Amino acid sequence: MSLLSPNLLRLFVSPRRVIGLRLSGLTGKNVVLKQIYRTEPGHEVDWHGAMLGVESAIRELAGGLRRLEVLVSNHFAHYYLLAPQAAASKLSGDEERAYAHHCFAEVFGHNAEGWDVRVSYERAGVPRVACAMEKEFLAGISSRAEEAGLKLESVQPYLAAAFNQWRNQIDNRTLWLAVVEQGRLVLARFEDGRWTWLRSLRVGRRWMEDLPDLIVREQHLAGTDVDVSAEVLVFCPEVPVLAVRPDSGMSIKQLQLPALAGFSPVTDGAFGLALIG
Repeated sequence: MSLLSPNLLRLFVSPRRVIGLRLSGLTGKNVVLKQIYRTEPGHEVDWHGAMLGVESAIRELAGGLRRLEVLVSNHFAHYYLLAPQAAASKLSGDEERAYAHHCFAEVFGHNAEGWDVRVSYERAGVPRVACAMEKEFLAGISSRAEEAGLKLESVQPYLAAAFNQWRNQIDNRTLWLAVVEQGRLVLARFEDGRWTWLRSLRVGRRWMEDLPDLIVREQHLAGTDVDVSAEVLVFCPEVPVLAVRPDSGMSIKQLQLPALAGFSPVTDGAFGLALIG
């Protein structure tokens, strides 16, 4: 098989399950095989049990393939919004990552010592998103890919993949983006297309009912005027139809993936977690 072949294995790795897709076609978006692998139960931010799901997915879905892409659950990723003055400074890439690592250490203490930190690319003078994941977790993904003869082409945090998927919807607008998976909701605020607020929250099954109140609370925390008619884009592929309180007053729109060969956004919603980016 040519290394230029679009055929690849795509994994979404989370605490309770690993979602695997075998993709083909000129765009690499035709779903040939799809499977969910339950992981060993553990703490929601403990990735060790998830590695068993990764191993099972590679063993069962990767036969004959050479390429692997991984999306990492927001349970396993930590985010920090770097202030504009820091983003605008004349730091090298390594210096900027070191500064971001220092910011994580101030918030998370010694837990941040073993984290790998990356910073999003933005134009000068605007906030940037820093993301941190455990180095040992990333090494575990890499070693399992290498053992299977797969080229690990990307490891992307789920928030980044969702933003890349829907960035044209955000454009230069002022709105909130909610990215939802089981037990986790990330809320981001954009003003004229620039990141201005970012928080990752644990949520339960009532998150749809609670969403308007959560956004109002985040507006208070962000120090912005409370806008009960705020525009909110929600990406929650596991929910076929978003149901929010009709009295919320907010303009809440669900972002939906298109139907693809081997994938229906109505019946295959969970697999949408591994299709974005």
